[in-house]
Amino acid sequence: MKNRRRYLRMRDRMVIELFEKYYEPERLDRSKRWVYYTKILPQIPMSERTFYRILERRRERLNGLSKEDSNERTEEVD
Repeated sequence: MKNRRRYLRMRDRMVIELFEKYYEPERLDRSKRWVYYTKILPQIPMSERTFYRILERRRERLNGLSKEDSNERTEEVD
C-alpha cells in the first residue's frame, strides 16, 4: 500500500509539473485538454477524468494554503 501511495504522489507531481509548464490560460490553443492529450497522456497513461481530479486536488491545496496564509496575516495584525 505504501508503494502505491508513493507512486500516486509521484504521478501527481509529474502531472502538475507538465501542466504548469505547458498550460497557458490566455492562449486558447493551449487549453487543459490540449495539455492532457499532447503532453501528459503520451508520458503517463491515465484517463482524462483522473487528470482533472489531480488538478482539482491541486486547486484545493492552493486555496487551503492561501486561506492559512491570510489567517496568519490577520492574527499578526491583531
